[in-house]
Amino acid sequence: MEEAEMIKALIYAVVAAVLLTACGGALPTPAPTPGEQNTPLPTLAVRPTEDPRYGHAPDYSWVRGQLQLGSGKESCWYVRYDLAGKDPYGGQLLLIGAMPDIFKSGDFVQVRGQFDTSVGPAAPPCSGTPYRFTGIELLSGAALSGSQATPEPQATSGSAEQPPTPPAEDSRYGHAPDYSWLRGQIVVTRIQGGCTYLVYDPSGKDKYGGRVVPEGDLGDIKNGEFVIVTGGFSDGPHEMCPGTFYRITSIKRQ
Repeated sequence: MEEAEMIKALIYAVVAAVLLTACGGALPTPAPTPGEQNTPLPTLAVRPTEDPRYGHAPDYSWVRGQLQLGSGKESCWYVRYDLAGKDPYGGQLLLIGAMPDIFKSGDFVQVRGQFDTSVGPAAPPCSGTPYRFTGIELLSGAALSGSQATPEPQATSGSAEQPPTPPAEDSRYGHAPDYSWLRGQIVVTRIQGGCTYLVYDPSGKDKYGGRVVPEGDLGDIKNGEFVIVTGGFSDGPHEMCPGTFYRITSIKRQ
């Protein structure tokens, strides 16, 4: 008799559950047992955004990236502007010009300049694509060794990123209309056996490329110094140091 009552009660419970579900109800969810924890949903890894410290203008009139000093006795300065190295120049350029003492290997910088086709492809130990820089500045957030960072140029909303505004005309550079005098910076390259140039126009837009190969005694003038010279053009051994030769009759520091 008791067994029949138990079967009847079980049937009633099943029928009640079916009716409750059919009427839109739901069976109660059993409470989790002590110590049971809900398994968290997996999270997707967030891809890092493009590093703003690297990049270049479409025409390479400016590049920004990390300074790297080549190993060995030669002072070969490079700027790594593309870590992927997928562009035609391998994401790295050989900097041609006198590097100011404030900069060190590892700094993030923005460099203005242009490809230096007059020296040709650089050979070891300073191999790479030569890029003559006319301006260089530390990027915001770089290690500055006590100096203040120059704010990074901002892109105009809805348009391609613009290069920084060039500085005002530098009075340390210039020349006479007939080139009877020049003023500029002495620059010694580390390629082709070491060639000395006088850069009188960093933009390189005049017919001589903004620089000459000085012929004559420079005295104790060193790489990176600014000078004023007098003289005139001459025919020199172009196979040694490519460029226009200029015979110096006088030279003095600025």
